[in-house]
Amino acid sequence: MIYAQSFMALALVLGLVWLFYRLFMHLQNRLGLSGPDRSIQVEERTSLGDKRQLLVVQVDGQRYLLGATSSNISLVSALGEKPEPQAEEDASDNAAAESRPGFKSFRSLLGEMGL
Repeated sequence: MIYAQSFMALALVLGLVWLFYRLFMHLQNRLGLSGPDRSIQVEERTSLGDKRQLLVVQVDGQRYLLGATSSNISLVSALGEKPEPQAEEDASDNAAAESRPGFKSFRSLLGEMGL
């Protein structure tokens, strides 16, 4: 009798572990939280309503804009390679420009002009 209860408790715990694992994997794939070692990564996803969305997908260094519906996925545009991040240079330029009163950076002037 005690063996049956122990076996049932073990089966319940293993079932819960399996269920949480499957839930975690489903959420990870659904939210696009794939690891950096994967060859296909969803970088960004935008819903267009009614089961339609736009996706920016990176495949082996190349980026693509895809349109997806509930029954079809199509290539909208090839975006090329991912640009190199320049955030550190931009932050230092903006900090230097903001330290001088009355001075605006060229980038902020272009932004004000809508370019």
